Amino acid sequence: MGWFFFRSVSPQYARPIDIVSGEGSYRAGGRWNAPGIYTIYGSIEPGLAVDESFNFLLRHFGWQNRDIPPRMAVGIRASLQAVLDLTGPPGVLRSLNMDELLSEDWRKMNAEGKESRSQALGRVVGEQGEGILTPSRIRGGKNLVIYPRSLRPESRIQVLGEGDLPT
Repeated sequence: MGWFFFRSVSPQYARPIDIVSGEGSYRAGGRWNAPGIYTIYGSIEPGLAVDESFNFLLRHFGWQNRDIPPRMAVGIRASLQAVLDLTGPPGVLRSLNMDELLSEDWRKMNAEGKESRSQALGRVVGEQGEGILTPSRIRGGKNLVIYPRSLRPESRIQVLGEGDLPT
């Protein structure tokens, strides 16, 4: 299945290889991956990718709007074979208790040496598939989470306009 999605990245990590490496989430973890798992986070809409990253910076670091360093919105094309869609029918979402998965404090759990439920689900998806389409906590949008080390041979990820980015 073909996807276009967007990431908001710091200019210092704007090289195409860095944009799709999953290195940052490998080091720090994320909602859908515990530290130690390479994961690429993006949003289906470019504005949502920026909102997601700014929201994180404001909440996580306690910054004000004036404190946010420069960011770049980068488009990415992905051809993936196995994506778990968690944006489906409300009954499915209720059975997974998506509200709880999206609101659990995974950072606190990781600080206690525990894996959150959303990270456990992500780990299983990363072992069996390539990614997750998940609701965003912002504006009812959708995020795409990709496990780049789990891509199948026929799957591809390409940064759009990569020739215009630093190498």
